[in-house]
Amino acid sequence: MANMKILKKTKQFYSKISIRYARIAVFCGLLASFLISPAALAISTNPETGKPMNQIEVKITAYSSTKSQTDSTPFIAASGKRVYDGMVAANFLPFGTKIKIPELFGDKIFTVDDRMNQRYQNRIDIWYSSTASAIKFGIKQATIEIVGQ
Repeated sequence: MANMKILKKTKQFYSKISIRYARIAVFCGLLASFLISPAALAISTNPETGKPMNQIEVKITAYSSTKSQTDSTPFIAASGKRVYDGMVAANFLPFGTKIKIPELFGDKIFTVDDRMNQRYQNRIDIWYSSTASAIKFGIKQATIEIVGQ
């Protein structure tokens, strides 16, 4: 009889725990899908300020195709595409996301096709064809506009 009570209580305990963790997993899954969903990148306007809500202030750096700045395949981006003018690396945006950096490049559109070291989460890295150009660019702080995917 005592064993049956213990078994019943154990079963109840694990049922509650599994339901709780299932709810947490569903919530985290929904949150993650919202954060990386193209719909989450929809352009909307803040009703208080009137500014587009597709703007993010980030640190912007530059890199070139050298093994010291990339990996053993410096001309192939993380997306599998060959490097090109207008390509950027970003860890917080999905591949294919189109962005502008109006303060620095006007209406030029960049595309996220590469990734950075995982320690950089709120940063954009612009690809340059030469190391000298990348060094000359340096590090800047600017607002990017997400224009689509």
